[in-house]
Amino acid sequence: MIDRQGHIKVMDFGIARSVESDGLTSSTTIGTPEYMSPEQAQGRAVGRASDIYSLGIVLYELFTGRRRSQCNLLPSSANPYLPRHIDRTICRCLKENPKERFQSAEDVIASLIGRQDAEDGPGMPPWARIAALVVLLAAVLVVGYLFTIRPPPPQHDGRVNALAFGSDGRILASGSDDKTIRLWDVPSMRLLRTLANNDRAILALAFSADGLWLASGSQDKTIKILGSEHRPSRPDRQGQAGTFSCGTESQW
Repeated sequence: MIDRQGHIKVMDFGIARSVESDGLTSSTTIGTPEYMSPEQAQGRAVGRASDIYSLGIVLYELFTGRRRSQCNLLPSSANPYLPRHIDRTICRCLKENPKERFQSAEDVIASLIGRQDAEDGPGMPPWARIAALVVLLAAVLVVGYLFTIRPPPPQHDGRVNALAFGSDGRILASGSDDKTIRLWDVPSMRLLRTLANNDRAILALAFSADGLWLASGSQDKTIKILGSEHRPSRPDRQGQAGTFSCGTESQW
């Protein structure tokens, strides 16, 4: 919360404390591990720089869409479209040494908006500080909303007649009356590819045991074998013409 003098008050009284104190009075580590600074996780004294580190974790997730505890990439590697000044800001917030981080929230905000004197210049005027905080809060709310909404369920333009999981369970193939086969990434249910080389509805699907081949049966009385682009080179078919005699072969 912000009081009438423009001061920010921490309302989580379970772990709030004065920055003038000598540190936590107990050796017990308090807080969410994924957002703790190294010194806090080690039970050492914490201060403003520790909060800057935790803010850096939040900014990392905000601008990359990934949890830093599960992704050990630089911000610009996790998000190639990230502006350079945002990348530099997050990296400095996450310095292991507290003395190498920003020493105030004003400097973080100045760096986020690309001000050249963010590290050494004077503090921002109150109106600019409040405006920057409002923009940052709005961005956090928008990203939070995007993370909570569920994507629409995968679907075809016609009735689904057949389903088949790949050998590793990460790919799902679906066949439909709309004459297409669609490949989905199971964890995210994101459409990977649409195969539309059939003349009639797809009635049956089956993956090979190694997951490198997908067979489809269609209402046009054909069987088609589709090979993954990651499969090894196919051996010579000589003497095995019957294997593919009922259909055609393509790549997915």
